[in-house]
Amino acid sequence: RYLESQNGMEEGTLLRVIREKKLSEMSLFSQLKADLGWVAVVARTVPQPKITKKQIANSRAVMKKELLEGRYLLAEIFIPFDDNEDAAEQEAQMLFNRIVDEEESFTDLAVQYSKGKTASLYGDLGWVKPSDMEKAIADVVRVMKNGQLSKPIKGKKGYTLILMRDSQPPLESDMQEVWQVSQFVTPKENYEQIKDSLEKAASSCMAFTQYAAQYGVEGSHSGAMPEMLALRIPEDLKGLLQDKPIGELVGPVDMGPYAVFVMKCGVRTTSVLPDDETIKQQLIVQEMEKKSQELLVKEKKRALIKKK
Repeated sequence: RYLESQNGMEEGTLLRVIREKKLSEMSLFSQLKADLGWVAVVARTVPQPKITKKQIANSRAVMKKELLEGRYLLAEIFIPFDDNEDAAEQEAQMLFNRIVDEEESFTDLAVQYSKGKTASLYGDLGWVKPSDMEKAIADVVRVMKNGQLSKPIKGKKGYTLILMRDSQPPLESDMQEVWQVSQFVTPKENYEQIKDSLEKAASSCMAFTQYAAQYGVEGSHSGAMPEMLALRIPEDLKGLLQDKPIGELVGPVDMGPYAVFVMKCGVRTTSVLPDDETIKQQLIVQEMEKKSQELLVKEKKRALIKKK
């Protein structure tokens, strides 16, 4: 259940997927058993670290800096200069053209041609902050759009192609507007039949949310949606609700075979940084993981059998 919740899966989904793909359930259970056993060893052996208020404050300051800086989900293809800068530029431009002309995918070319450490990961850099990049690359990344491919960027050691997979643009403050939204998804052909009952349910957010959860299309997340940071709400949804008062029904919105109705049910301003207790628990986990690695190295040395 924990693995399912961490990966946004409904309860019971994990084992079903494993069985459908004919993977070994016992391999998963053996790994989980080993992990839990090790957690028990660490818990008995390593005392829980004491986290000071200063550590919490320092961690909060780092989080705030990263939040205000923004971060980007990137992939790269890196072509080093080696002894021929012109050849590196030509190769990078050739790869750019092949991707733009849809001759080959970015991921395939990253595995074949990239000389960066991420080549075996299809060029995946994960989430990166501008301060972690070369200035030439950071300057380009800041103005890119999601899904966009950069032209070859000349860095200190070579040319880089950057694919912007996703982004969390910088915020001006950690205090941000958060929206609570409910939605109702129904087949288009049902709309006339449920029109009157829907209008009655739209008398309040609570009534609409309950109606949506009861009668919405299964698997459509009809009902209350998770709270969303206003700045990061999809533009199409944000455009529908931006100027609407709380409790006003918006729709139907055409979504292929479905009609979608949405309602803004709450707006509040809050810090998007975690509270002190959450930060404390995160620091404890980090310290325990560090101690766990140290203990693992120690135990491996103890278990080593030397040949005479």
